[in-house]
Amino acid sequence: MHIRIKTTGYELSDNTRAYLEERLAAVEKLVHGGEPIWEVELSREGSGAHGELWRAEVNLAHDGEVYRAANAAETMHAAIDAIKDDLMHQLRKEKTKYENSFRKGARMVKEWLRFGEH
Repeated sequence: MHIRIKTTGYELSDNTRAYLEERLAAVEKLVHGGEPIWEVELSREGSGAHGELWRAEVNLAHDGEVYRAANAAETMHAAIDAIKDDLMHQLRKEKTKYENSFRKGARMVKEWLRFGEH
């Protein structure tokens, strides 16, 4: 897995890197064929009224498609979890669209063959 990580406003710890790689590995299971290119930006947005604000942003390039997710949360781990969920939702939606299109085409071919016999 090739991940390009950029951090802004803080130093990336080994613990956070391992957590990020673990979450992205779960997403990568939905990506078939080829090597996806991950671009990740992690940043500390600063302190607000409710505490610190952390931001995670991911671009996933695969087979000519680009999937993007961004989220801000009170902890970096929460922001990473949110982008993982968003990416998985996008990839599952794309897979469903592909499967539905394939089935529709298969039904059309079956009807064509069925009516072509008579």
